[in-house]
Amino acid sequence: MRSMTAMAMAISVLAAAALPRSAAADATVGANLGSARTNGGDFDGSDTGWKLHIGSTFSEFIGGEIGYVSFGKLGGDGPEARAWTPAVMLSVPVGSARAYGKFGVAFADVEGSALRDEYRNEDPFYGMGLRFGLSPGLGFRVEYERYTIGNDDLDMAQAGLELRF
Repeated sequence: MRSMTAMAMAISVLAAAALPRSAAADATVGANLGSARTNGGDFDGSDTGWKLHIGSTFSEFIGGEIGYVSFGKLGGDGPEARAWTPAVMLSVPVGSARAYGKFGVAFADVEGSALRDEYRNEDPFYGMGLRFGLSPGLGFRVEYERYTIGNDDLDMAQAGLELRF
C-alpha cells in the first residue's frame, strides 16, 4: 500500500509539472548544503548533507519540487543514506520573503547499515523553509526537512541558492 501511495504522489508531481504553466509560473534549479542528524534506532549520528532540486510553481501559492538528497555517512563511519524526493509545495509571501511548506515521498536508499548491506524504503517526508530574493532570478533558501527511514527520524537543516527563470 505504501508503494502505491508513493507512486501516486510521484506521478501527481510529474503530471502537474507537465501541465501548461500560468503567467505566474517559474521554474527553479538549486543546491543546498546542510547538516543531517538522527538519534536512536538503527543508526546514530550526524553528517554534512546536500541536496540538488528542480521545481516549478503552478500558481502563486502552489508548486512542486523533485530533489536528490545525500544525507552523508551518518555518525562519521555510519551508513550512507540518500533519497529522491518529489514533493508538493505551498507558499505564502512574508514581507519580502516567501515562507513555504512541503510534503512528499522520500525514496530512500541506505548502504552499509548495521542491519543489512542495503536498505530501501519509501516514506512520506515534510519540510518548511523561507526563500529570500537576492535579485530577480537568484534566491537564498533556508529549510528544515524531516524524513523517516526505517524506524528512524532523520532531520536535515540546510541553506542554499536557487535560480528562478
